[in-house]
Formats: sequence, C-alpha cells, structure tokens
Amino acid sequence: MRYRVFFFVILFAGACGPACAQYAHPDLKAGKRNISSFVLMPLQVELSKISMKGGEPMMEESSQAEEALAPVFARVLERDGYAVDQKSLVPATLAQDPRLQYTVNDIQNKFNEILKQVVHKSGDVRKGRFTLGDTVINLPQGERADALLFVHVEGQILTGNKKAFDFFFGTGGMSDTFRVFVGMVDPRNGNLLYFSKLNLEGNIIADTTDLEAAMQRHLALFLEVSPPHKAIKDLGPGRVP
Repeated sequence: MRYRVFFFVILFAGACGPACAQYAHPDLKAGKRNISSFVLMPLQVELSKISMKGGEPMMEESSQAEEALAPVFARVLERDGYAVDQKSLVPATLAQDPRLQYTVNDIQNKFNEILKQVVHKSGDVRKGRFTLGDTVINLPQGERADALLFVHVEGQILTGNKKAFDFFFGTGGMSDTFRVFVGMVDPRNGNLLYFSKLNLEGNIIADTTDLEAAMQRHLALFLEVSPPHKAIKDLGPGRVP
C-alpha cells in the first residue's frame, strides 16, 4: 500500500530540542480531551537511495520498513502506559476486507490533504484549525480508541560511493537522514489533536535503537498534556474503552 508523504518545516523551543517540533490542540492543553488509547494507521514510509547519479525510489525497501517500524512506535507509547491497537489495520487484514481498505485509504488521503495545509501554517494546530471531517467515523476500529495514530517517514539512504565523495569533498552530511512525522486524530470528529516532527541521522531501519530513544523524548509535550491515566490493556476486537 503506497501513499504520498508530505513534510514540514516547524520551529518549536521545547523539551525535544532543536531537531524536533511538537504541537498540541487547545482541547488537549486545556484538559478537555485526553488520549490514552490508539489505533495505529498503516505506516507511510518513503525511502530513496542517493547515489552519485541522484535519487532513486526504494519501493520494496519502503514496504519492508513500514512493517518493521510499526512495532517501534507502538512500543514507545505502550511503555509510557498508553494502549495501542497495532494489528487491526495491518496490510494482510486490509487485503481481505476491500471495504475496510477503501475506508482506510480514504482517511489516509484526507490526512495527507490536511498535512499539505500544515506545511504552510503549522502553528495553527495549536489553534485547533485542522480536521479530517466526518470521514473518520466510517472506521469501526476508531470506536474503540481515543485517537487514530498516523506515522510518516521519509529516508534518504546514501550509497558507499556517495558517502565517500561527500567525505572527501565536503559536499554533504555523509550520513543517512530520516524525517519522522506523527499525527494523532480524534476518531469522533476528525480533529488533529497532536502533531510532531523529528529529524534523525543514521539508518534507523537497520537499527531502531536510536529511533526508539528519540521518540521517547520526542513525545515529551504529549505526555505533559495527555497523561495515559485512562489507558486500557487490550484494544483487540470487541473491546471498547
């Protein structure tokens, strides 16, 4: 399952440091909404191989990365006490249910449209100005959670020759680079409740240790505005918080 990925330049002076940014909906900051349970939407990963000839999409590797990285984001949230349903919308399940797959694709497309706007006015997340609308209510799994969790990843993988060239001539960073974007959407009205961005160097797919540690720091604002005191242990079929 392939989707387009959109990226943002955001400035935020907070606990996560200069390499990341975090924005919370006013209802979260005011305590009117609390997120303790999630349904993980299918990850969207777009990798490119950067050689001396330029960039080249890595389609197969991107698909493999989507499967490999999903447990990482779930694990980070679960470690902090949140409940995460990471199995209901996996590719194998969607392939067996065309209606559900259509619904998920529609919601993903709506989310991507919202992100196009965020790239220009990202600070408006704090003003509660972004929403997917009532499209989200068509997702049955959303009834069992406080938020839909969207994750976008873009990675540039440098070849050995490219790294050597950059090293000797000082023309680049000499390292693989990744951008990670996390969005949390209210499944009842489509409001974008939380958005964050993280930049990392090194191959976080080959070794997810740095990604996991960075995400733990990256969600500092979210932990502050929405502590997981209402989390439940199981979000499997039939369980409703």
